[in-house]
Amino acid sequence: MQNLAQQLLAFDLASRDLASTYQAAWACERLRLPISHLAGASGFVSLLSRALTLAQRKTPSLNRLRVGAQGAIEVSDEITRDGEAKDMARDGMSEGVTLLTEMLGLLVTLIGKPLTLSLVSEAWPEEPALTEILKIEEKR
Repeated sequence: MQNLAQQLLAFDLASRDLASTYQAAWACERLRLPISHLAGASGFVSLLSRALTLAQRKTPSLNRLRVGAQGAIEVSDEITRDGEAKDMARDGMSEGVTLLTEMLGLLVTLIGKPLTLSLVSEAWPEEPALTEILKIEEKR
């Protein structure tokens, strides 16, 4: 799922001028509608909250993020450790990949790989290259 997460972030990074962490938030937001159709709005919020918790264990600089009541990722204004601002810039891409990988991994665990890949395809319909990537991912 990590390779898929990297590809999805690359698609969005090419089309938006945002830091990678925010790209991951955007990518998770793109999954909101397909997941909500399947599991409801509260199901999406629960899934995103769990994915963020798991990602924070692997990448502590994500501790400045939290999931709001409506399911949007919010950024804390305070920096909790010295040097965290430098870590945020340096680790931006890995933060984004970690968060999105956890989100996709949870989906695979809960609903299986074929349905997860279908949701990804639904969330990124404008990416023709995604079809080939999803075929490769399905074989893994």
